[in-house]
Amino acid sequence: MVRPGGRVVLSDIHPLAVTTGAQAIYKRADGWRGVAVNHVHWFADYLRAFASAGLIVERCEEPTVGAGFFDAVSDPTVRRADADALTGLPVALLWSLRRP
Repeated sequence: MVRPGGRVVLSDIHPLAVTTGAQAIYKRADGWRGVAVNHVHWFADYLRAFASAGLIVERCEEPTVGAGFFDAVSDPTVRRADADALTGLPVALLWSLRRP
């Protein structure tokens, strides 16, 4: 529950990325890595959930894949192909919400 006047920041993997097979990978402080099971949630799904919770969307950002995203790919041919296919596509949704 968010108190009146409270704010929420939410981030999630972008639904376009999920539909094309991307997975959210995370790293814990102890170095262990995990993969979150993702489900497609379209914008309308988020908006319905926010309205149901009494939250107002103040801002939504969709960061895109940039050139540095592929630096760790050692094979130059694969790195180029990945960059050609994915650069500019959204990878995340970042929401800024407020409860009136």
